[in-house]
Amino acid sequence: MLRATYTAIKRERPDVIVVGGGDAAALPLPYWTKLIAGGALNYMDAASVHPYRYTSAPEGIENDIAGLQSVMRSQGNGQTRPIWVTEVGWDLKTSTPPVTS
Repeated sequence: MLRATYTAIKRERPDVIVVGGGDAAALPLPYWTKLIAGGALNYMDAASVHPYRYTSAPEGIENDIAGLQSVMRSQGNGQTRPIWVTEVGWDLKTSTPPVTS
């Protein structure tokens, strides 16, 4: 789907930036590894990520992004793409779950 979409967009509007990825939540490197190993970097100008944090603070997102850059280089024959954080959030809840008896 990415290949067909990228090709159609670039044929009509080569100036448009095609953003790929957009995983639902977090930054799942196994998902990205499979995507990139399949040649996805050839069909995107930037990668979109949503590094939500559910059980940890936002600090550390930069490490996740560095991990994705590493996957891009290793699985994409040395290629990389800009990484756009297009959604982000983290849980602020500090209470513990209710106790039921």
